[in-house]
Amino acid sequence: MSRINNTGMSFDESEETNYSQLWKKMKAAWPWFLLAFIVFFTAVFFYVMYTTPMYNIHALIKINNSNRGAPSTSTDNSLSTEFGVPTASIVDEEAVVLQTKYLMERVVNDMKLNITYFSKGPIRDEELYTPPFTVQISEPVDTIHFTKFNAEVLAGHKVHLQTETLDTIVDFNQSLSLANIGRIKLVNPLPGLKSNHYAFTLSSVDQTVNKLSSNLTVALLAKQMGIIQLDFVYPLPKKGEDILNKLLDIYVQSNLEDRNTLADSSVKFIRNRLSYLGGELGDLEGNIQNFKQRNQIAEMSEQSRVMVQNTSQFNDEVAKVQTQISVLNSIQDYLQKNAGNDRVVPSSLVVSDPTFSSLVDKYNTLLLERDRRMVGVTAENPVITNLNDRIANLRADMLSSLTNSKDFLKITLNSLQKQVQTVAGKIQNVPEIERNYLDLARQQQIKQQLYIFLMQKSEEAAIGKTYNTPNSKKIDPPKTQEKVSPKVPVFYAIAVLLALILPATVIYTRFLLNSLIERKDDIINGTQVPVIGEIGHNSGSDNLIVAHNPRSAIAEQFRALRTRLFFYLKDADEKVILLTSSMANEGKSFTSINLGSVLAISGKKVLLMELDLRKSGLSSKLGVDNSVGFTNYIMDDKMIPEQIIRPSGALDNLFVISSGETQPNPAELLMHNRIGLLFKDLKERFDYIIIDAPPVGVVIDAQLLAGYADLCLYIVRQHITSKSQLSIVEDMFKENEMKRLAIVLNDIRMGTGSDYAYGNYNYGDERTGLRSKIKGIFSKN
Repeated sequence: MSRINNTGMSFDESEETNYSQLWKKMKAAWPWFLLAFIVFFTAVFFYVMYTTPMYNIHALIKINNSNRGAPSTSTDNSLSTEFGVPTASIVDEEAVVLQTKYLMERVVNDMKLNITYFSKGPIRDEELYTPPFTVQISEPVDTIHFTKFNAEVLAGHKVHLQTETLDTIVDFNQSLSLANIGRIKLVNPLPGLKSNHYAFTLSSVDQTVNKLSSNLTVALLAKQMGIIQLDFVYPLPKKGEDILNKLLDIYVQSNLEDRNTLADSSVKFIRNRLSYLGGELGDLEGNIQNFKQRNQIAEMSEQSRVMVQNTSQFNDEVAKVQTQISVLNSIQDYLQKNAGNDRVVPSSLVVSDPTFSSLVDKYNTLLLERDRRMVGVTAENPVITNLNDRIANLRADMLSSLTNSKDFLKITLNSLQKQVQTVAGKIQNVPEIERNYLDLARQQQIKQQLYIFLMQKSEEAAIGKTYNTPNSKKIDPPKTQEKVSPKVPVFYAIAVLLALILPATVIYTRFLLNSLIERKDDIINGTQVPVIGEIGHNSGSDNLIVAHNPRSAIAEQFRALRTRLFFYLKDADEKVILLTSSMANEGKSFTSINLGSVLAISGKKVLLMELDLRKSGLSSKLGVDNSVGFTNYIMDDKMIPEQIIRPSGALDNLFVISSGETQPNPAELLMHNRIGLLFKDLKERFDYIIIDAPPVGVVIDAQLLAGYADLCLYIVRQHITSKSQLSIVEDMFKENEMKRLAIVLNDIRMGTGSDYAYGNYNYGDERTGLRSKIKGIFSKN
C-alpha cells in the first residue's frame, strides 16, 4: 500500500516522478553521450592502430608410454628392457618440463631470438621474420642490456645507426664495439637492398627467455590420455609457429638424449663387470681343468653326480642371492668411487628393490638437469649449488638403501647356507677328491650364472637403446588460430559501455547528490505551501522585461501569475503583496518589478515598495533616485507619503517608494507606528502594493512586515535555493506566521532535461524560442 506525503502525493508516485525526471535529464544530456562515444571510439581506434596484434599458436602433443617399442621378456630374472631410463612418463612432470626455461633457452640460442628486426612504419614498427640484414654479436658481455637501434640503409653499402647514446654511420661487415653489449656487425644484406628505415633490438638471452616463457601456456587437456595442450602468443604467426615447433623438437631431442645417456651408462657399467667376471671365470675354469688333470678325474662317480643333482636347487638359490649381493657391491663401489665426479647410475640391475630404483631415477634426473644448466653458468651459481646438495642427499639415500638391501640379502644367504650345510653332511661320504671337485664345480656354477645374468642384461640394454623412441608425438602441430589482442570487437563494446555508463553515472550521481531545487516537484515534495507561479530564465540584463517585451515568454508567465493572484486577492480591500525568500539573489526585486508591471499593464495603479533596508536593489534596477525614501519618512514625522512616492519611469501606472538612506537599525524602523499609517494611506491611493522584503532566512524584517500583507509570495530560484531551505517556508506555513503564503519558482531554465519544454513559453517570438532551444541543450542540467 502506498504511503502519502504531506502534499497528498504518494511516495510511489514521488519515486516514479524521480525516475521520470532522471530519464529526462539523461535525454537532455545527449550531447555528452555523443561526446563520450566520440572520445572512447577515437581512443579505441588509435589504440588498435598503434598496438601490435598478437596471435595465438596452438598445438597438441600426446605423451607415449615410455616402455612402448621395447622388447618384452618372460624370464623370471628379467627386468625392464630400458635400463637406466625412467619406467614411465608422468604427464604432469612432462607438462612442467615443457615450461622449463632450459628448453626455451635452447630455442632462443638456436634461432637467435634475442635479436629482433623491425620495419619502421608511420604508425608502428612491424616485426620482420626475414630481416634485410643480419646482426652478429661477438665478444658479448655477461648480461646484454636491452638496446633498440634505428637503422637507415644508405647508398654505398652503409648504414646509419642510432640509439639513445649512439649516432654513427658504419659499413656492412664493419665491426662496432658497444658498451653493455659487445662487438656487433651487420652482415648479409639482401641483394638489391634499397635505402629504407629499419630497426632492431638486442637483449640478453635471459630477458628473451623470460619474455617468451611468459607467452607460453601449457595445460593438461586429457590427463588420463596423456594429451598436453600448448598455446603460444606471438605477433608474427609464422615465426610463432616455428618457435613452438622448435621447442617441441628440442623437447623430444632432449628426452632422447637423456634416455640414451642412461642406456649408455648401463651398458658401460655391465660390460666393465663382464670383463672382470670373465677373468675370474676363466681362472676358475683353469683351476678345475688342472684339478682334473692332477687327480686324473674324468667323470664323477654316480654317487657324486646324485649329490650334485640333490644340491643343485640350493646352489641355484645361493648363486642368485650371491649374484645380487655382488651386483649391489658393484653399484655401491660405483657410487663411492664417483662421489666427486657424478655420473648416472644404472638401476635396472636391482630387481628386488623398487625403492632404490625410484631413488636412482630421481638421482639421474637431477644429474641431467644439472649438466644442462651448467652450460651457461658457473658451479657457484645458487641453482647449481642447490642441485649439488640435492644430488649429495640422494647419493647418501641410495647408499643407505643399498646397505639395507645387502643386509636383507645376507640374511637370506645365511638361511640358504644353513640348508646347504644340512645337505653337505651327506657329502662327507663322498671321496675327498670328488668332494673338492664338487666345491670347485659349485663355485664355477655361481660365476657362470652371474656372468650369464650380466650378459643378458648387456644385450637387453643394447637392444633397449635401439628401441628408444620419442616419448611424445604431435597430434596437432603448431598452427595459428586467432588474434588474441587487441580484440577489436571487445574494445569497441567496452567503448560503447563506457560511453553509456560514464555520462549516465555522472548524471545519476549529480542527481542523487543535488541538494538544489530544480523543478516544481522538488517544492511539492518539500512543503505543503502551494506553487502559484513559475517564471523562466531571463537570459538578458533587462529587468523590465514585461514592460519592454510584453510578448516574451516571461511576460506570459507573469500574466499567468497575475491571473492566479486574482483567486487569492478576492476582496477589494486585499491589495498588499509581500515578496520574500530564503536568501539573497533569488530574484525578489526582479519578480516585484515585473509583477508590478504586468498589473500596471492591466490598468491597475501599482506601487512598488523597496523595504529591503539592508541591501536595496529595486530602485537601482529601475533607475530611481534613492536619496529620499521609506527610512526618511519613518525618521521624519513631518514628511508625507507624496514626498516619497515616485513614478517608476517604466509605466504610467507604476510607482515606487525606494528604501531611502541606509540606517543602522532597520528592524526597529520596521516596528515604527508610522508604518501602519503609511499603509493605510497607500491602500487608498493604489490598487496594488508590492513589498520587496528582505530574505526570511537571514533577518526577521519580512516577518515584521507580514502583518501588513494580504498575500506573501515566497521566491524560490532554480539551481540556487536549497531543498533544505523549504523547511523555512514550511515552518512559517505551519505556524501561520504569514498570511496566505504561496511560492513562486523563479529563473527556470528551459530544456529537455526539465519539466519545462521550449515551446511552452516562446509565444510570439520564434527566434527567441529557437535560441533558447540551442542554449538549453548545453545549459546546466
